[in-house]
Amino acid sequence: MSRNIRYAILFLSLVNFSCGLSQQAIKEKNYRIKEITLCIKDKKIQKKDSLGNIRSFLQYQVGDIINFKREWTCLNEEVEKFNYVEGYYYVVKLRRVWPDKKNPKNYSLELSEIVKKEKNPYYINPVATILSTEKNTYRIGETIKLKFTVRNNSENDFLFLSWGTPLDEILTSDCLKVKINNKPIDYTGLLVKRMPPEPEDYKRLLPSTQMSAVLNLIDGYVPKEKGELKIYFKDNFNGLPESNTITINIM
Repeated sequence: MSRNIRYAILFLSLVNFSCGLSQQAIKEKNYRIKEITLCIKDKKIQKKDSLGNIRSFLQYQVGDIINFKREWTCLNEEVEKFNYVEGYYYVVKLRRVWPDKKNPKNYSLELSEIVKKEKNPYYINPVATILSTEKNTYRIGETIKLKFTVRNNSENDFLFLSWGTPLDEILTSDCLKVKINNKPIDYTGLLVKRMPPEPEDYKRLLPSTQMSAVLNLIDGYVPKEKGELKIYFKDNFNGLPESNTITINIM
């Protein structure tokens, strides 16, 4: 290969490389991010959107300190990757992202970090989870039929994902807290991994209704000694509240 041809190839490579850098620079120049810190208080039904659907809006205050005397503002934008659980206060960092500076109205709001999460001591959850058993005394190795109920005491429909909860009628995740004589019992049951849920995977619980399922506790939690066994459903599992604690005797 002659020297002139090698110089020509090198020149074309440099041109292509510089063009790629220029396009990347243009892209980065138009891509703008602004990070904001907000206090998130609550989720409330505000109004119907342009399609006639009722939308839920978050209430927020700018800053990282909650001021209870100050009014809360409604956040109209949807926050990506933020699974809000009612009855909690959050301090969060959000990223407002503009893919194109020329269109300031075209942006997305993304969750960057949950700085703090605190339970609201005055909040009463209209949805309840309830555990119960057929009797109070069982022998080691005996089947313990555990009934799990989700009850909607509110005036609105309650939409939730039942995956991994006892409503599966079999234990597929570590969703319970189980102790024998105040010592934790490790979960030894199935662990099921699923694809991201589709809208049809969610269950809808109508106002003043409930749904229940029964499973065998020892399919996932095996008491190996005699004594006092305590069980409750974990708080905020798939957005469901903590259940009552039941106590049974193992003989």
